[in-house]
Amino acid sequence: MLKTVKAYRLAALGMVLDDAGRVTTVTENSPALFAALAQGDRILSMNAAVVDLSTHEVTTPVLILVEAPGGVTRHTYLDPWGAHEGVRPVGGANAPNPDVVVFE
Repeated sequence: MLKTVKAYRLAALGMVLDDAGRVTTVTENSPALFAALAQGDRILSMNAAVVDLSTHEVTTPVLILVEAPGGVTRHTYLDPWGAHEGVRPVGGANAPNPDVVVFE
């Protein structure tokens, strides 16, 4: 029987964080990648609240305040239940689906 996932830990969304909340790894084709998170980014808050990133569970789409390696901050939206429309990075030489965009 299929069950709807109601909560995600951050690692399940495709990111590995160090103790300071800095992204050390982003998994390909993950919600974290589609939210434009990158290695070196540091998560400052989620939905305008400082949370314990080691135990926090995402139960709704979140607005994340991120600090890039150069110190510039930005907000990014992460929705693991969303359609993730738009350009997606994929590997491989041939993409039989015309909706798939291949870039390197």
